[in-house]
Amino acid sequence: MRVLKKLRIEFVLITMSIVGAVLFTALSFSFYSSYSTQHELTSTSLEQALEDSFRDIDDAQRLFGPDPGQPERKGGFGIFALVIEVDESRDVVWTNNTMLSIDDDELASVVDVALSSKTETGESHDLGLAWRRAQTETGRWRVAIVDITTRDALLRGQLINVVVIFFGTMLILLIVVLQLAYWVLQPVEKAWEQQRTFIADASHELKTPLSAIIASLTILKSDKAIPAESYRWVESAADEASHMKDLVNELLELARADEASSIGTARAMAQTECDLSKLVEGAVLEYDAVAYERGCEIESLIEGGISITCDPVWLERAVKILLDNATKYAAQGSTVTTSLAREGHKVRFSVANRGQVIDEADLTRIFDRFYRTDKARQRESEGGFGLGLAIAKSIVEAHGGTISATSDAEAGTVFTFVI
Repeated sequence: MRVLKKLRIEFVLITMSIVGAVLFTALSFSFYSSYSTQHELTSTSLEQALEDSFRDIDDAQRLFGPDPGQPERKGGFGIFALVIEVDESRDVVWTNNTMLSIDDDELASVVDVALSSKTETGESHDLGLAWRRAQTETGRWRVAIVDITTRDALLRGQLINVVVIFFGTMLILLIVVLQLAYWVLQPVEKAWEQQRTFIADASHELKTPLSAIIASLTILKSDKAIPAESYRWVESAADEASHMKDLVNELLELARADEASSIGTARAMAQTECDLSKLVEGAVLEYDAVAYERGCEIESLIEGGISITCDPVWLERAVKILLDNATKYAAQGSTVTTSLAREGHKVRFSVANRGQVIDEADLTRIFDRFYRTDKARQRESEGGFGLGLAIAKSIVEAHGGTISATSDAEAGTVFTFVI
């Protein structure tokens, strides 16, 4: 059933979106925290290495840590940084003792990058090195360098883990939510099926007594012995019984269309090759006289030779419902425009009229059963039961199509279905 299918999809999308957003935020925060920590450690190591290089600290202290009698400085990462001092020709004139060993070509490259940069610090991912520079009192440059290949590899590995965890969790969640959606909506599906069955059964049960009532009232209307003052009551009862019969017939059509929509047109409707162009032309021709009586006319823009596989009886019913609705509520002296055209592998049929503009709030409910708008339904004498558009919607959806409505002062009111 299309409505329940839509509800399931919405339930899955909403649940996945909420949980996905929470999970993404948590994993992103975790990765960003690790990323920030690693970059802060790199920056601290470079800063301390430069700071140590400007102090009078012997090699042993630099290798094995500060003297126990001196205040301990923040961090202990400077021992992993290489600090060099270069002259005006960018030749290395001094270097510290460090655990880091760098190839001469790489060293020359990172020095060129550091001294050419507009910033005091930076990273070269191609070389896998981070640097920070500072100028001495003599005008020479000192450059601290650390290896970031291990750090970057760890961050890449963590990022891959985050992506795998996110998509793996979302996949598992999708399976769980799909099962949950079917379980949660089972009562709704059952209630919907019971409602459809009740409408069909009640309509069938009402047809027999209604037929007897109409037959009896027809006999009474032909009885000359009924006083004139009493005849109007018999006639009124006959009219109401006729209206009730029409309602029962529409309810039956709605129940059949709902069944076709829920189990698929291939099982509920006849499937034959149908010349849709001729079908629409025939329906328009039939409603020409109706439109004339209602004070409007019909203009058709029908592309020829359009054939589809469908149930022609049901689809013609949907076309006529839209034509009846358009001519019934068209402004006096206006033109109702019908069009049929191909759209790739699909077919678009539309009916447009000029009349009272339907409010946006009413458009969202225009295809609901028994729903009628006062603004769009001005001729109460011609008003129906509010089931026609609901029936058309079920017929179109049973054929795998969609139906919609728009209304504004410029384009008028347009009903469209695409199959």
